Amino acid sequence: MISQPLTIIRTNKMGKPYVQNTDPALSNTLSPNDLWLNISEGTMKTWDGTKWVEMQFGGSAIMDDCITNRMLANDISASKIVAGILRSQDGSFFLNLETGEAELLKLVMGGEIEGNIIATSSNGLTRVRLRGKEGTRDITAGLIFEQRESTDSDLWENAGQIYFGYSNRQTYATFQGYMIGPYNSGRPVQAYNAGSNDGLMWRMVSLDWLRANYVTYHGVRLAKREATSDSFEAINPVIVVTGNIMSGTAVVGNGTATLTYKMNEVMQIDFNIKITTSGSGTGTYGISTALLRTLSDEIPSLTPMDGGVLNIFNSSGASLMMTGSSFIADGAFWKPAYVPDTALVGINESSFTSGMTLSGTCYGKYVFED
Repeated sequence: MISQPLTIIRTNKMGKPYVQNTDPALSNTLSPNDLWLNISEGTMKTWDGTKWVEMQFGGSAIMDDCITNRMLANDISASKIVAGILRSQDGSFFLNLETGEAELLKLVMGGEIEGNIIATSSNGLTRVRLRGKEGTRDITAGLIFEQRESTDSDLWENAGQIYFGYSNRQTYATFQGYMIGPYNSGRPVQAYNAGSNDGLMWRMVSLDWLRANYVTYHGVRLAKREATSDSFEAINPVIVVTGNIMSGTAVVGNGTATLTYKMNEVMQIDFNIKITTSGSGTGTYGISTALLRTLSDEIPSLTPMDGGVLNIFNSSGASLMMTGSSFIADGAFWKPAYVPDTALVGINESSFTSGMTLSGTCYGKYVFED
């Protein structure tokens, strides 16, 4: 049967509804506009004062009110829904139409989200904001973390940011003013060495190599980890050795040396040596890196540097200080030297005889071996 469009009769007041299979007029006193829904026949009728008039539903029906416990439809079109709560059957989602509050325990989204405020904390003091191109800066994408002192304040302060693409499409992150990423001139940064003039700001080594060798703070060695262990071992910032630390063609010097880690991978060696065998010859000699390392396996590989302080005393304790006494880096040795004119000149090994003492400080670059 093809339904016909319903001719709508508007009334000021809807009558009493009857939902039953038998005619309500048989046992009730009816009034105009009373409604009868016959469930068995699937018909809706209205009482016109003398008889039931069947309502025919066609393409659309318009009523002032509709009261029902359940409505099933393929499509619902409405200008607004102003009250109540929409809730999923499993309770994982609800939308309060009066307060605008919503709760989603699972969210799968696609398409676009408009607006640049992504999220705000429950206390209203922290939020995450999207940023795009700003002024002359070509920012392809940015996440800005902002905070404020109170919910009454409209002043949001930048607490951190992550930019994906900046100027030349480089990516970096900023945390409380410090950046991690490519080198940016004039900004406090931890970054890869971008050029010879920038200096080494971030040494790229594998995590396994780093964990297996050392942990540093401002270039000072603090801890090490054996390759077979998951725990770190505390490192003494000062290493003290005793024994033969000076050698050459014939010279032998015994004493103590105190090695201290410094910044920029520099090791400071403070020493006090007594010559026990006189020197001879003109070959390479001096305080030996090899002899130092035989006295302690904690000492890293050392490369001598020019400079330092050298005090020389004879066997009676009298000072034999020469002008500008210091050291010249000579291969794996710190060779004693002085300044007769304007430059350091090495002191011959034969100048050191048994009973003399040497004290002072010298420096070397250290490297932790793999």
